[in-house]
Amino acid sequence: ANNNQHASRSSRQGGDTFTDATVIGALPYSNTGTTVGYVNDYNMDTTGVSGGLLCAWTGWYSSTTGGAADVVYSLTLSEETEIVASLCGSGYDTAIGIFDASDSTMVLGNDDECALQSEVQCTLPAGTYYIVVDGYATSEGAYSLNVYAYEDPPEPPEVPNLTYNVYREGSLIAAGLDTNVYLDETATLNEACYVVTASVRTLGL
Repeated sequence: ANNNQHASRSSRQGGDTFTDATVIGALPYSNTGTTVGYVNDYNMDTTGVSGGLLCAWTGWYSSTTGGAADVVYSLTLSEETEIVASLCGSGYDTAIGIFDASDSTMVLGNDDECALQSEVQCTLPAGTYYIVVDGYATSEGAYSLNVYAYEDPPEPPEVPNLTYNVYREGSLIAAGLDTNVYLDETATLNEACYVVTASVRTLGL
């Protein structure tokens, strides 16, 4: 996942309901807050869990998932986007739900993706969504929310095909090794200077 860009932050934590949800203006986004002092406005939709979600539910689920105090963020996508919304690193047993603002139905949710914290990843159509930071049963506490667009990681750089030579006190003692790990079985207790050189193997040799 690519979330190493500078994340926008909000000085205001999540709102109380859909009506006053804290707006996520740009991705990636990071915010912290607490659900302590709030009430349980939204529950995880068991009908959605059984088959109405855009991406399959993962992790733990029971009828008490999402039954705790919750806060809300809103996110508007101008185009279809694969997003990650993560509560990993929060300080309590979290749950997370994503709701479609057009009809207030839950389209995505999770409990216990990263230990007792929650994370979802899914491709969402363009539109506005509510991200509900929730908890399992009556769990509440300090949370850390990160939301970002998922991008396939870049291909790893091609590693050159190297061979290694080992010198001791200026004399070649091993040549053409395929690894830079070498055990000198002729070593003594006397101090010695070793040098390892690497060269790119010629194609076909």
